[in-house]
Amino acid sequence: MRLDVNQPIVVTSDFLGKNAKYNGTINKIESNFITIKFKSEDLAFSVGTPLKIIFWDLDSIYFFETISLLPKQKDNPYINIQKPSTVAKSFKRSFKRVLVKIPANIKNLETNTNSQCIIQDLSAGGAKVIGPEGLKVGNPIKISFTLPDQESFEEVGGLIIRAIPAQQGFVEYGIEFTLLSQIRKQKLNNFIIQFSLAQEKDE
Repeated sequence: MRLDVNQPIVVTSDFLGKNAKYNGTINKIESNFITIKFKSEDLAFSVGTPLKIIFWDLDSIYFFETISLLPKQKDNPYINIQKPSTVAKSFKRSFKRVLVKIPANIKNLETNTNSQCIIQDLSAGGAKVIGPEGLKVGNPIKISFTLPDQESFEEVGGLIIRAIPAQQGFVEYGIEFTLLSQIRKQKLNNFIIQFSLAQEKDE
């Protein structure tokens, strides 16, 4: 995979703090350097600081090691890094899942009824939710939810593939996303990777 402008990335380095991870995007790519824009400006480090850059697509996670070419000053979101000669693939994944607690609305397309639920884990391919009784395996649904980063997903097409009775009249449903555009899937995937890296940082 090649890097592109506006590619979301995560920057990590032991010199920035143990298990420290910072979100950013690729701002510019030149022949011998790359400019990164950090989401957090409150970060400073010197020339030559070793950095590890992590990025991803829908299939795999990639990384490369580099150094900063200019000092990173507070209140300045930009930094130049040395362009890598090689990029390594970390691992191939099949819809990485993250544990979440996100309110959602499910519309049963067979009965045209709505029910409120809580998403408990989420991937680019589907979700596990807890909700009231009423949905059955095979039911086509549309699910709407808003991620913690305020990205909204309205009426994502899906299919109930699992229904396991839980406590007090609630059911654990497995949902497979069947209608999600490539752009929306990539946005969801960006959130999942960044969220999972943040969880690793907090452990």
